[in-house]
Amino acid sequence: MSKSSKVGNEREVESEQYSYIDDRLRGVQLDTCLQPADIGQEALDLCFDQVFNLAPAENNNPLSVLKEPGIEAKTFPVHFPSGKNTSDEDRDEKLTIGRYFNLRLMSVENRFARDTNYIFFSQYLTELNSVISNVQISLRKQCPFSKEGKKVTREMLCNKETLKELFKKDEAIKYLKPIRGTPPYWQSSQKDIFAMIRQLGVPTFFCSFSSADFRWSEIINTILKQQGDTRNSENMTWDEKCKVLCSNPVTAVRMFDHRFHMFLKDVIMSEAQPIGKIIDYFYRVEFQQRGSPHTHCLFWVENAPKFGEDDIDDIITFIDKYITCEIPDEKEDKELHDIVMAVHQHSKKHSKSCKKKGTVCRFNFPRPPSTRTFISEPSDPDKDSRGR
Repeated sequence: MSKSSKVGNEREVESEQYSYIDDRLRGVQLDTCLQPADIGQEALDLCFDQVFNLAPAENNNPLSVLKEPGIEAKTFPVHFPSGKNTSDEDRDEKLTIGRYFNLRLMSVENRFARDTNYIFFSQYLTELNSVISNVQISLRKQCPFSKEGKKVTREMLCNKETLKELFKKDEAIKYLKPIRGTPPYWQSSQKDIFAMIRQLGVPTFFCSFSSADFRWSEIINTILKQQGDTRNSENMTWDEKCKVLCSNPVTAVRMFDHRFHMFLKDVIMSEAQPIGKIIDYFYRVEFQQRGSPHTHCLFWVENAPKFGEDDIDDIITFIDKYITCEIPDEKEDKELHDIVMAVHQHSKKHSKSCKKKGTVCRFNFPRPPSTRTFISEPSDPDKDSRGR
């Protein structure tokens, strides 16, 4: 076999492999701005040889991306063909950079919301501007970093041991507290939850809500309507629905947010009290690997029995009043039956999350069936040893 034919065969095999990967990932939102779990390894994995480093011209200094005139129009000339109406232009009513990008992404003219690169660009500039502003405020305050009242000096920043001590106590990143998603931000949220637990006790219910993108036809139909597409989601394939959702993630997330708040207001907090009278709640929104939003909630219910304080029978009665594992009768409510069978059963195959830290399902599935509700209490080590 000649060298040229061998190279040709290798290229064909490589092309088939890439096409196979593309088929598996088709419709999946690959772009992400989430912080990696191991940012150090993420930096090592990057191919820095493929990054262009351009030095400033002679007698010029490097310029911050926030101070580059017309950076938005230069980066996205398709969206700004005239180079005008960008974030850094003078206006009669001054707009903060965060408010400006919110207006762009939530505008009726959705060319910005359809551009994933523009979404990440706007988030980067907004967060960078917030970080710089908070650094400047922190320096102006000249807050002491230690009990001795020592302030930030050049010698401190050049001393590795001092820096390690500051980072160890999280004193070096306190200024990031107002910026959503940073460790100080979540530390503040954690303290709020601990304060609620001290005042209200242990939460009664933990609930999670996922975005049923493909079951909510109104989301896909709304995006199609925005794009002037007359197709109906019921007549579309799975791949086509994925492409529609990826084409406008802003609308999809906004509709989930609106749906969640309406469900919270009109169902959970309503006079019907489906899980009891709610006296307080806390929720956090995160984004799953597939790109869709997911909400974790804590609810405090008025006069709910507490484990370890109230009688076990009272706790079981309370649980049976609001929670059921029964499969709805298909003849009475076929739609509800189909939903429960489709999304409210633990998968027999087990997902990666099930065996995250071992070979056994961490949710202890499958579980033996039971005809009644019972509470499995922690065993007493002293009692077990006496029993032996």
